[in-house]
Amino acid sequence: MSSLTDRYVTAAVRQVPEKHRQDVEQELRASIADDIDARVDLGEPPADAEYAALKQLGDPAMLAVSYADQTTSLIGPRTYPTYLRVVRWLSAVALPIVYIVNAVGYVMRGQGVGDVIFGPIGITLTAAMYLFTVVTIVFAVVDRSRRKQAESTDAPGEWSPDHLSI
Repeated sequence: MSSLTDRYVTAAVRQVPEKHRQDVEQELRASIADDIDARVDLGEPPADAEYAALKQLGDPAMLAVSYADQTTSLIGPRTYPTYLRVVRWLSAVALPIVYIVNAVGYVMRGQGVGDVIFGPIGITLTAAMYLFTVVTIVFAVVDRSRRKQAESTDAPGEWSPDHLSI
């Protein structure tokens, strides 16, 4: 096997649960080898046959989902990193603001020190719940609409073996 196939298999099995990795790796390598052999028998050069076989398999992350024997995520792998960044940023910015505004409100009402410190915690936790819920719903809707849009274009997939990291 070439390094291109090795990189593809590594990228795919990285996302499969540990207990299934060896079996999935062997099955995937055999499948790729069979596809390459069939293409070479039809007259394709080996390098082109390997590239075409891997391109036909598609994105290794998506292939891993089918091997992983688990449900797919609410937010897809392309959108998830952005989702995490937004949630972390909002947690670092919005939640302290909610806490401080409520603490100031407690001070202005003449509450004691304990109330000023601990009183806003419940409100901040409630705000966090709503914040995470709304952000998750927005990202799930955006992710689903992007997937449907990509499926409806009938264009070949965006992924190619050129995307495999070296």
